[in-house]
Amino acid sequence: MTGYKWKPIEDLPDDWQKLASSELAGLFAVWKEHVVTLKDSPAYLEFQTRLRREWAIETGIIEGLYDIDRGVTRTLIERGLHASLIAHGDANKPAEEIIPMLKDHEAVVEGLFDFVGQKRELSTSYIKQIHQSLTTHQETATGIDSFGQRAQIPLLQGDWKKWPNNPTRPDGLVHEYCPPEQVASEMDRLIEMHQRHLQEGVPPEVEAAWLHHRFAQIHPFQDGNGRVARALASLILIREGWFPFVVHRDDRGEYIDCLEQADLGNLSSLVHLFGRTQKKAFNQAIGLSESVLLETDPIKQVISAAEERLRTRKELSPDTIRFVNQLAESVEMRLLQISIDLEEALRRADEDYSATVENSLAGYSYKFDSATNLIAEELSYNADISRFSRWWSLTIREETQTAIVFSFHSVKPTTTELIAVSAWIESRNVEDGLIDPPKRICKEVFQFSLREEESAIIQRFSRWLDDSLLIGLNTWRKNL
Repeated sequence: MTGYKWKPIEDLPDDWQKLASSELAGLFAVWKEHVVTLKDSPAYLEFQTRLRREWAIETGIIEGLYDIDRGVTRTLIERGLHASLIAHGDANKPAEEIIPMLKDHEAVVEGLFDFVGQKRELSTSYIKQIHQSLTTHQETATGIDSFGQRAQIPLLQGDWKKWPNNPTRPDGLVHEYCPPEQVASEMDRLIEMHQRHLQEGVPPEVEAAWLHHRFAQIHPFQDGNGRVARALASLILIREGWFPFVVHRDDRGEYIDCLEQADLGNLSSLVHLFGRTQKKAFNQAIGLSESVLLETDPIKQVISAAEERLRTRKELSPDTIRFVNQLAESVEMRLLQISIDLEEALRRADEDYSATVENSLAGYSYKFDSATNLIAEELSYNADISRFSRWWSLTIREETQTAIVFSFHSVKPTTTELIAVSAWIESRNVEDGLIDPPKRICKEVFQFSLREEESAIIQRFSRWLDDSLLIGLNTWRKNL
């Protein structure tokens, strides 16, 4: 039975502008201020190298091509793709078989940068070249033999598929991809639409998500289509000065869900996933600035770095303070509304239970400094609590005291007034006073600068706040 029936690929929706992320545009503007300093520095070059290695490893893990221990994966990213770093039992295949595939993947992502540097236009011949390079050391693919049994069959490298490759899902339904006889014409249409999108100025995260999904719908190769799709998406992002699209193994479930939603006509979740991966890369790259200033050891460089740090620690502008207070007021109002309903429910259970709203303005502004830094590290950016820091919390007192905390703070190092908001939950045992480590309740850090339209920031923040509150309250409920 057919679960998804193939149909010719569709162009972007008419309202594609609504899919664009105003946050990414603002964050990229901040990044552009740093890239001049970072360009060609050893720290930035190493960051790019590690990102390419991560892409090379994870893109095959997502496909089930191989599996590698997480600790070994980190070692390979940091020290290079060497067979000697993979011990027996660290992977599900021999290192001598995995490493050549990893190097093929790494060569492809390096080639994307060369392609962009040469200002070439995307073509079907280049897509075939990507596939051939990705599968250089992959001789077979899983297919159906003449007896209807699953078997390893020779892989067509760099050429369109000759037979249908429609997979059967775990629920028994068949997912149809483009028939072999339609592949060439559909790929031509894909390239034609893409070129038109470039002329229309479609934002990178939107175009990358669209191209990735429509290519996956065609599924033009016998095997390796996912890797090619992620390479094509990376190409779009790299062309704009962004970073390769890395899907980590932990995000595989969400990634598949986003692709399935796109099959149903909803591209927004996939665009958001692309945006989140770029946001993480931007934050990590921006965080390199201070280390780059200190790469050369002379005293003058150290003094220069200190001067830059002191300059950026000045008070925020009145406009930024005003807007932070506006967002903070919305947090406080929302927490007060929740605390009223929550307190009534708590009192019905026990008259000694309570729910209150607290904030840093009443004292103890440093109370959550450590937690703020821990959550920032988990979300791959550097919090600058010395320049600006405020927090609001919903404190629930029953047998345990639980705080759902929202922290507003600066981001370092940046000459731009970039503000971050994170959210977490932490519990204190009333009897012994021991505090559990903070547990993040925001799916991602909320960031903004006033280079973005205020109305767009408010709209984004409202959704982020509601999502975080729901996760926080549900986490507290489950721990009762």
